Amino acid sequence: MQEHDAALLRDLFTAHRVLALALVADGEPVLGMVPFAAEPDLSAILVHVSRLAPHGRVLAPGAPSRSSSTGWTRRT
Repeated sequence: MQEHDAALLRDLFTAHRVLALALVADGEPVLGMVPFAAEPDLSAILVHVSRLAPHGRVLAPGAPSRSSSTGWTRRT
């Protein structure tokens, strides 16, 4: 990863506290906005979801997962 890309990713995970989480639950797509916190060294992203929500039921401790992030341009 180039330094410029790493800086953008670092800014994305430190300047914001809510992310869009998209999963497949019971064969149907589910999208939710969920709070998150990044470890100080960005070694992990901690996501808070309720097991009552459809996307929360799909997640389980230790379950395999993949992630993708997108950035946006801030208006000044």
